[in-house]
Amino acid sequence: SGETNTVATGHLDGGVRFWDVRTGDRALDIPNLHEGGVTSVQWNPKSSHEILTNGRDSTLKIVDARTNCAISTFHEVGFRTLSNYASSSFSPDGLYVAAGGGDTG
Repeated sequence: SGETNTVATGHLDGGVRFWDVRTGDRALDIPNLHEGGVTSVQWNPKSSHEILTNGRDSTLKIVDARTNCAISTFHEVGFRTLSNYASSSFSPDGLYVAAGGGDTG
């Protein structure tokens, strides 16, 4: 996060972990946020407590790091997260999210 000393990481177990960069200690753990791995994590550039995650369950979630809860979930039938490195991103103003996806059909 730009305003704190915290880094957020996504994991293959579907969880997101927050780390204190000064000590290297885990500061917070949100287990089972996604059904499958978390492929990307990004802080909202306009809100220091919101992160965007993309998961192998083909959903995007905006999570409030203060409450450890998803405040928005985005899922579309035609959207597929097909790789462990699929990315998602907030717009520079923090109002929109975008992600690339694929379809096996």
